[in-house]
Amino acid sequence: MKYKLRKMDFEDLNKVLEWRNHDDIRSYMFNQEKIASTEHVKWFENNCNSQLQYMYICEAQGVPMGFVQLKRKNIDTSVYEWGFYTSPDAEKGTGTVMLKLAIKVAFSELKAHKIYAEVLAFNERSVKLHQHLGFTQEGHLREHHLVDETYHDVLCFGLLSS
Repeated sequence: MKYKLRKMDFEDLNKVLEWRNHDDIRSYMFNQEKIASTEHVKWFENNCNSQLQYMYICEAQGVPMGFVQLKRKNIDTSVYEWGFYTSPDAEKGTGTVMLKLAIKVAFSELKAHKIYAEVLAFNERSVKLHQHLGFTQEGHLREHHLVDETYHDVLCFGLLSS
């Protein structure tokens, strides 16, 4: 199957919100609350033309299969944090393909020096995916994030352009 990344546009909002609010996705997010449609539209409008945040849709044969964003803290850095999720119905392996495409975009088009991620340690699939993609575990923040009245560890991963 042929995959490609394209910039997210307004027509993608409902699909991305549906994915983001799906129980199987939301349960691994730092913010596990359901996002309201108005809040989602405001987020998109505030970021769609930003020089700090880049939002992409992964398509397979023209069908949206996932979302990935690359975000830097300020205009003076080439260090990007990424976040992503695939459609709950996406074929196994879609996330790996999508993120390989995102890595290529980050390093070749955005001229990133580094991509980093913070992952809830109980999200074993994401931990393994980062390891598979060549990320280095750069930190382990013990009992760092509160979810449902329990503090969870957060793992920090980084991938350098070199």
